[in-house]
Amino acid sequence: MRKVLTMEQLVAEIERQIERHNNRPHRSLPERNNGQHWSPLAWRNHVIRQEQEDIQYLTSSELHEMFRPEQICTARRGEIKLFKNIYFSTELASVEGEEVRVCFDIHDPHSVIVRRMDGSWICDAIWNGNKVDAFPKARIDQLKEKRVNRSVKNLEDKVRRKQEELRPALEQRPEIDVTMFSPQRNNNEPEKVYLFESEFESDLKKAGNHQ
Repeated sequence: MRKVLTMEQLVAEIERQIERHNNRPHRSLPERNNGQHWSPLAWRNHVIRQEQEDIQYLTSSELHEMFRPEQICTARRGEIKLFKNIYFSTELASVEGEEVRVCFDIHDPHSVIVRRMDGSWICDAIWNGNKVDAFPKARIDQLKEKRVNRSVKNLEDKVRRKQEELRPALEQRPEIDVTMFSPQRNNNEPEKVYLFESEFESDLKKAGNHQ
């Protein structure tokens, strides 16, 4: 069975495919002087040089806020708890007890962006007191750990079931015959007929059964 790629492997494969796509000739693009078609990256650079375009790149601040999923959390005592990580900022005192939008980077757990519910920025809260690990744990790592623990438990359950199959079934114990403790009677001995009561009492005394 083919294994599912890890997040790191998936990101690396996506980057490899993008690199491959951008650097190979495409028939949809014009031909070069050597008869080959331009690759997307080479054609882009060619057009920029020809048209002398001034490209406006995103600033570091803009890049900082891109591609971040959000989760609603409640600010308490200057802290935000997100996926067992604790983030702190003194600016959170202004929204004590309120719900806020927490934007996090799935690859970098060291800080989160905190916004009010209307989207206005409050602060960047910094990790400072994880209660579980010595370092903050990225969401991807937490999901991976949970998946591994679940797989280990499933394997342990399978091993336990197999071990139970190896145990021999308990044999049913035979019932004890209580009659073996009863005094045996000689069936060959004929039953005595008493003519007098005194004879019967005499035999009882001899047998030790007389009260």
